[in-house]
Amino acid sequence: MAVGTYLIVNSHTVSVEQGSAKQASPIRVGATSRAFSGTLRSTVRTEKRSWSFTTIFLTIAQANTLMADLVNGTFVNCYGDALYGSTSGSPVSCQGTVTGTEDKLTGAADGSGVLRKVSFTLAEV
Repeated sequence: MAVGTYLIVNSHTVSVEQGSAKQASPIRVGATSRAFSGTLRSTVRTEKRSWSFTTIFLTIAQANTLMADLVNGTFVNCYGDALYGSTSGSPVSCQGTVTGTEDKLTGAADGSGVLRKVSFTLAEV
């Protein structure tokens, strides 16, 4: 079962497999340490988020379009409820990486019956 327009990557709606979306612990930019007096000092400037997703089975053309958007860690604009309700007016700039694929044969004799799931990560930049 897919979740509708849960995620948009570079203006392409991505149908995400239900239960596959996961957010990793945020990466802190900066550090905290103890002062001589025992109080905490912080140089943390921000936290960057990272998500992983797996699509539903897509046609090869749809899968190739998504993978082309994410090839070689390309920076992409992302929107949607998956990214806490960001809208087209306020995109989240992410670095995308394809982490794997899974193919399924549907039995078409001409070879057009191949569907593909794509697993990928999006890391906030």
